[in-house]
Amino acid sequence: MKKVLFLLAISLILSSCSDDDDNSRIESWRINHYQNTVIFLDYTAAIQYQTDDSIGTEDYRSLYGGINGFEFENGFIQDIIVKLKPNDLSIADIPPYEITLIKVLAKTQISPDTTFKIRLTRNIVPESFENWVFVDEDNNYSIINSFIRIDCESLCNELSTKINNQEQLTGVFTHGTDGEYILKEIINE
Repeated sequence: MKKVLFLLAISLILSSCSDDDDNSRIESWRINHYQNTVIFLDYTAAIQYQTDDSIGTEDYRSLYGGINGFEFENGFIQDIIVKLKPNDLSIADIPPYEITLIKVLAKTQISPDTTFKIRLTRNIVPESFENWVFVDEDNNYSIINSFIRIDCESLCNELSTKINNQEQLTGVFTHGTDGEYILKEIINE
């Protein structure tokens, strides 16, 4: 029995050493309840996350790539444990780590009336207007390459006019019942 316990202890030590050898590390993350707009090779969605010491603050970072084994869910804040393993990619804006979910610690649904802001357009300098809002032939609105539907209620015409005028806009949203974002207010910035 002692030999079995000894061999088990040695195998645990060796496996933990092999994790150290590849420079992997384990972190606690909090995933926000909505995705935000970013430009990354295209107009896309980014998971908003906090790490270790920033958890519980207002400071969220954008994750351009995904988390292996993790399924993002609109309307839920998720506390997770991830493993970050260095990768060999040297491309700008690509995370230098392969990120893998180890465990979901908590999943909390937010109140349906919780508001959040998302940049809809950006106009930093003339002739560089960036727009994350898409309207299809049936006048259905969406953001982030049609990834998330927008219910713009009575604000659709105002939104279209402001986009056509290339105004810099942020939307104030709540979550809808089918994963869509409900536009409550348009802010000119």
